[in-house]
Amino acid sequence: YGVKGRRLPLLISFGLIFAVCGGVYFGWRLHYFGYAFPNPFYIKRVSRVEFSSLKISARIFVELLLPLLPLAGLGIRSRAAFRQLTIWLITMVPFTAIWMIVSLDNNHYSRFQYVMFPLSLLSLGGVVAVWWNGLKSGQPQFAQQLKLPLIGAAVLLFGITIFYNMHLYEAPFSNVGGQQLALRLKPYASKNYTMVVTEAGDIPFYSEWRAIDAYGLNDAYIAHHNNGIVSEAYLEKYQPEIIMYRIWAEYRSVKEFEAQSGGDPVPSTDKLTEDDIVLNRYAVRHGYILAALWGATYCDYHKYWVRPDFADSAAIVSAIRDHPYYTQETGKLSYDFRDAPVPSIPCSVH
Repeated sequence: YGVKGRRLPLLISFGLIFAVCGGVYFGWRLHYFGYAFPNPFYIKRVSRVEFSSLKISARIFVELLLPLLPLAGLGIRSRAAFRQLTIWLITMVPFTAIWMIVSLDNNHYSRFQYVMFPLSLLSLGGVVAVWWNGLKSGQPQFAQQLKLPLIGAAVLLFGITIFYNMHLYEAPFSNVGGQQLALRLKPYASKNYTMVVTEAGDIPFYSEWRAIDAYGLNDAYIAHHNNGIVSEAYLEKYQPEIIMYRIWAEYRSVKEFEAQSGGDPVPSTDKLTEDDIVLNRYAVRHGYILAALWGATYCDYHKYWVRPDFADSAAIVSAIRDHPYYTQETGKLSYDFRDAPVPSIPCSVH
């Protein structure tokens, strides 16, 4: 679309490169993984169009690109610039809208949308370049007069953009609690113990344990079976030494919270909550030790279970329970809520 002449050779070369090189890669991954796409494509799909997610995605688009968006106005100054602007919109609009049918779970600090920023720098830079070239050819004297002011404006915009994006998300985030706990578990890694965790990042990485991602983002079996929910039969296959999941603040009802915390299972429409309920039910049925229920605030906990019938069980319970633990987001010192009452009304911590 962006090229005026010799489009057919360009289309042929583009198609051949992606058909040959991309086809080889696609064939390899299909053979190796057994599925056409990565796990998140299957685990994060939603059953209906979520217009609320579109609203969030559009807001993120504006938040990330706010200092640059005025440059899009130059795209209406000429037909050539508008063509460049259209190329940018062809990329940005579908990418923003796709989140209506893909879950935004785990989108911490809008990380799924980061790619829009460098793409927009390139595309809107192209819009500016086309506008500037048109101005130089049509009004060379005026263009010459604008050089210094435009350089100053570009430097100022660059500085504002850097400052803006450095301060866009000022909420603290800390993984020190999980990392410290994982390092205490690392001496047991050589014994081939298994953990099942929902926070499948720092804890498996720093402990070097064999790990199962309960949410299925890194587990093909979970992603393609039981509607993407971990099953007790799958857990029984591994009989994990540690089960860890996060009881998040934003749950739908007290009954769901109780089901995550030790009550009877209840139906849930939220996959993350359903996973937590299955993990809790499996741990209770198999007599796991509740090692800790760490949380810095009420209704937002990391829950740790340890299997009781292996040699290092007591030592691992101690490694989890008998040391300070810092919450994942704020880095605040946590409290063990094992003996705290379940709240009688829904609560939400932001």
